[in-house]
Amino acid sequence: MTRLSPVRSVTLLFCVVALSACGGVGPRSPSGCTGTACCMASHHAVAASSGLGTHTLAQLVATGGAPAASAGAPLPSPTPTRAWSDSAGWPGGVLPAEGDDVVVHEGEVVLLDVSPPPLGGLTIEGALVFARQDLELAADHVMVHGSLHIGSQTEPFLQRAVVTLTGSRRPDDGCLGGSYLAVIGGSLELYGDPTGSSWTRLAATAAAGATSIAVDDAAGWQPGDRLAIASTDFYTDQSEGGTRKDGQVEERLVTAVDGNRLQLDSPLTYEHYGEAQEFAAAAGLPTTVLESRAEVVRLTRNVTVQGRAETADPADPDYKYGGHIMAMGASSVHLDSVELTRMGQAGVLLRYPVHWHLMGDAGAGSFVRNSSLHDLYNRCVTIHGTNGVLLDGNAAYNTFGHCYFLEDGAESGNVLRGNLALQVREPVGQDALLPSDTGYLGPAAFWVTNPANDLIGNVAASSDGSGFWYALPEHPTGPSFRVFDGANTWPRRTPLGVFEGNLAHSNMQDGLHVDRGPRASDLAPETTYYDPRVDPADRDSAPVQAVFSGYVAYKHRSTAAWFRGANAVLRGALLADNAIGVTFASRASGLEDSVVIGETANRGSPRGWEPKGADGRTLPRHWQPDFAIRGFEFYDGPVLVRNTYFGAFEPNAVRGAGAISALDYTSFSMSPASYAEGLRFDPATNRVRFETRDMSGYDPTKTDSGEDGYRSAVFKDVDGSVTGAAGRYVTVTNPVLAAPSCAYREDWNANVCDGRYAGLTFSDDGPVAQGFTPLTLTRAGEAAGHVIYGSPNGGPSVPNDHYRSVVRLGYEYRYEHTRGTPANFSVDLGDVAKGDRLVVSMPYVGTDTPYVYRDWWIDGRNLMPAYWSLATLRDGADSGYFLDPGAGRLYLLLVQQGDRDYARLTVCQKAGC
Repeated sequence: MTRLSPVRSVTLLFCVVALSACGGVGPRSPSGCTGTACCMASHHAVAASSGLGTHTLAQLVATGGAPAASAGAPLPSPTPTRAWSDSAGWPGGVLPAEGDDVVVHEGEVVLLDVSPPPLGGLTIEGALVFARQDLELAADHVMVHGSLHIGSQTEPFLQRAVVTLTGSRRPDDGCLGGSYLAVIGGSLELYGDPTGSSWTRLAATAAAGATSIAVDDAAGWQPGDRLAIASTDFYTDQSEGGTRKDGQVEERLVTAVDGNRLQLDSPLTYEHYGEAQEFAAAAGLPTTVLESRAEVVRLTRNVTVQGRAETADPADPDYKYGGHIMAMGASSVHLDSVELTRMGQAGVLLRYPVHWHLMGDAGAGSFVRNSSLHDLYNRCVTIHGTNGVLLDGNAAYNTFGHCYFLEDGAESGNVLRGNLALQVREPVGQDALLPSDTGYLGPAAFWVTNPANDLIGNVAASSDGSGFWYALPEHPTGPSFRVFDGANTWPRRTPLGVFEGNLAHSNMQDGLHVDRGPRASDLAPETTYYDPRVDPADRDSAPVQAVFSGYVAYKHRSTAAWFRGANAVLRGALLADNAIGVTFASRASGLEDSVVIGETANRGSPRGWEPKGADGRTLPRHWQPDFAIRGFEFYDGPVLVRNTYFGAFEPNAVRGAGAISALDYTSFSMSPASYAEGLRFDPATNRVRFETRDMSGYDPTKTDSGEDGYRSAVFKDVDGSVTGAAGRYVTVTNPVLAAPSCAYREDWNANVCDGRYAGLTFSDDGPVAQGFTPLTLTRAGEAAGHVIYGSPNGGPSVPNDHYRSVVRLGYEYRYEHTRGTPANFSVDLGDVAKGDRLVVSMPYVGTDTPYVYRDWWIDGRNLMPAYWSLATLRDGADSGYFLDPGAGRLYLLLVQQGDRDYARLTVCQKAGC
């Protein structure tokens, strides 16, 4: 019987760490979370007998539970001490037979010079080195405490090597399950033929029916290789006559290679665009060339790690039960020019194609480079509680759930560069490990839970959900919270690493989404405010600008980019052929130095059942063919769009278009301080487009159906680059925004106005909201008013208590409602400048003198005096009030003071509210 060495005890130790994830990472316990008591008991016994002593969980994760070993740097292939084929080196002088459990002992360096029969388990405590010949190694599972070598960084493996993980699903799947290649306190060194890249692009458009394609780089391609060609059209969510999701991605076999031309085994079904489009009119901006050529993935490599043969029967226990590579402790993983296929185990936590698990800084130096991962069952590459990993130049194709997956929010310092994610599918039913794997936005090609990582030059294409999703939790979730002092880690306030030169296209929802991070209680997506700070632990420390640079996005049915938070800048972007270019649900944020194009020469390949555009192109939303495309949407704020070129936003007989708009029909407010500056437009572009609809569809049972924000949308044209006159405002048509000097632009469905604007908010601050919906705001002496339904607060069963509109300064305003006077309420004048003032009145029941306080502090120091008359109030120099008991009205004067951009009064029926 082989002695259980300290390094082998790590296997049992990490059962504890892995099992700590059960119930803390996903909404349900996976089948692999079994045998906990056994693992715990084994760990304590082994730790005592091996002299490892007692460690905290964090110490065990950092050290691997064993004496620290050199990790991170690639290892050279060691000199073999014996050959596998030499029977003298095996117990009893007998070579391993089919089904045997085999151990390569510590101190041994075995040269694999034959393809052995399929093994049971293979444990490597020493080293196993593949000879330079075609070889196959099949095993139920492989455990590496020493090192496994196929080639080296200086001498890549140029022959054919296949490692097949044959394990099947068991009733008790144990700590690592079956079909694993686990690296615990060891090194995995796999280096295939580096000739050529894992993915390239078309060199010319490939027409439907084509039997060959020209690519940028065909180095290393061979007849018999398989490839996948990306869609360059909108993602199609319903194929003709069915419901199968189909993103127009095509897979073919290469039958011949002639220079950079690849002959295919069958004609293409769809057109795949192959032109890089330049927008010369946008000269002077950082990015003027749209890289819209289809990506071509090289699926076949000479070194392969794969799971068992696939079964097509969903009732089979081994359906979607592939292999998985998992690294823990002081381990290193180096994969270069390798193929991984049939990997990952659907619906099971911890079982991903490649997975660094809770390694902390021990992950530094590990990498996966220039490799192909395809036909996977559960994600692509998972970095969990691990820092310093490099993913470089890989292509991941055809998987389920978030693909490149930075799991919990404790991961930092990882670099993802030049990777492609193509065809990322939504898991079905219990196969979804997180709520975000499905639903409106999921899954994501790149799922990032901590912004302190670098994403450079990656491509996210043809996801059922989104491309790049910064899903930031308040604190790290799952086991990372316990292991890595999660209470002191604040992803939502952590400065951004590098986001530069990434591209998203043909995704069903958003190309880039910075919002909707996991909620601590159940990991479901919740509204998230990303507000990076110098000291993330101190919300009052100085803000840090998050710059998303050089982003390119095309063919999205939702938005190319969506942001929620503060101090985010999208700079040097090129956005084209999207339903919506970018929306900022933010403040102090905006789009700068960018190019936004409504429609390009890439018309797509519409299906026969789809409505088509005026020129026969695919429309962004076939279910809403008249949807007006737009480049930049104002929302929340203040936000900005600056030094940006807009082209090809041209209305036609099918749909409207506008370079600038506002978030359609939102109930949430928009700031009148939002602005545009330094914009350029092509001559045919419609510069602004505001939608209009009446409120006949208002549903009083839905608190978010009032559309207040959209119905008071406004932005400032700082330098006249939009309207032709500096300082003008562009507004929706609304009587409290209009003035005789305003000019209506029919092509914009908007007014262009001089004057100035501010935000005016009435809030019911009583212990129980009375529900003032609808509240009407009019100008004194005018009949036409603005009906305000309120913003949601607390869900559909709680009455709205927050009523906001933008108003034009220089007028007196009146609120009208049919409810009684609240116990206390407040009125805010926001987004104002020095000296701004406004008089507003509202019904007030009762003759008792109210208590009116300035600002947010309800005490005697801020108690405001009453004015003697309405006339004195209107002429007053400071905030105050006048009560007219006979008319049943309370008049408030709000005056900006100091360096504040607001004025606020709180009205109470009793002292101190």
